[in-house]
Formats: sequence, C-alpha cells, structure tokens
Amino acid sequence: MEIRATGAKDVLILSGDHLYHMDYRKLADFHWQTNADITVAAQPVDKKDTWRFGILKKNKDQSISAFAEKPKDPELLKSLVSRDDPQRPYLGSMGIYLFKAQILFDWLDGTSYEDFGGEVIPYSLNKNKVYGFDFDEYWEDIGTIRSYYDTNLGLAMLILRLTFMTRRI
Repeated sequence: MEIRATGAKDVLILSGDHLYHMDYRKLADFHWQTNADITVAAQPVDKKDTWRFGILKKNKDQSISAFAEKPKDPELLKSLVSRDDPQRPYLGSMGIYLFKAQILFDWLDGTSYEDFGGEVIPYSLNKNKVYGFDFDEYWEDIGTIRSYYDTNLGLAMLILRLTFMTRRI
C-alpha cells in the first residue's frame, strides 16, 4: 500500500538497527507545536563517536542550523558543538524522522535523494522548517557487529544485576 493512500498528514521514519525505548507521542507533540516540516530526533554524543552519526547544530528555537553526516574534519566538528557538556558536546541524529507527509512526497517526487542523513536533511535546511527533538534516554545504535555485541553484553549484565537484586529482597 502506498503511504499516500492512507491520507496521513505525517510520516514517521525509523531505522532498523537501533535499540531504544521512546514515547513517539512526545516527538509528535514537539513536531506539531513547532509546526516543523521535518523533525529529527537527536541524542547527545561524545566527541569520539561523531564519525558514526549525522551531527546537527540547533538554534535556541530548536530549529536545526547545520547538519553533517559522519563528520571527520576537526574544524567542521568545532562548528557543530551544540552543548556546554564537555563529555557529550554534540547532538547526533538518531535516524528517527517525522515528516509532514506532503514534504516527504515532494522530496521523493522531486529529487533522486535516497539517504536521509547524507542528502535529504542537509538539503532541507534551506528549504524547510527542520527541528531537532532532544532525546536523552536509552538509545543504542547496533548497526555494527561490535556495537551489537556490546549492547547485548550490557543488557545481559543488566538482567543479571536485576535478577540478583530481586533475590536479595
């Protein structure tokens, strides 16, 4: 079924290689309150991890002023610092996008763009109202074998700790 046939006013796009727990209603409320054309969910990121994510910079009104996909250039990274937190000074795209449906259809029909982080979001900044939604809860990118392994190991350890704690009670 084509998305247009649903008559949806908004379209939520999710990546399949992430593990997280998010209440999408909060994302949608933010999207509607800001009257955004596109909303990008963003997570604070450590400097050592910037090469793995699209890094965005936000204005005070939460609109996105700059976006670079997996930046490596130190000067570019300096310009993308968004937070006063020395541990996690950057905001990384979580690969979660909420579009006004018509904006998405216009991009799909009017361009040959295929990559949201590398093409659609950077080029949308000058054409559309693009906002960043802050999310600082559990989220892991498990798109590499190493990150998948580490996340599984971390979850296994958490389950063991919880099991041990409940036995002590």
